[in-house]
Amino acid sequence: MEKHIINCSKVDHSIREAVMYMVETREIPSFNPTNPKRKITQVENDQTTLNNFYENSELSKERKEAIVT
Repeated sequence: MEKHIINCSKVDHSIREAVMYMVETREIPSFNPTNPKRKITQVENDQTTLNNFYENSELSKERKEAIVT
């Protein structure tokens, strides 16, 4: 059915794009933290995390007040 919708010229363009998106996202392995047996892909190994870009530090009282106001 999906192939028909994607290839049929009578199907509205937005519907065709939505079906194509659903098919593409289904083919990409999704992150599942509850499955410890899931293999980590090379893309996940190369992905940079936020921890590489900031240091966690306490804000001063003045800074906290400046943020709130």
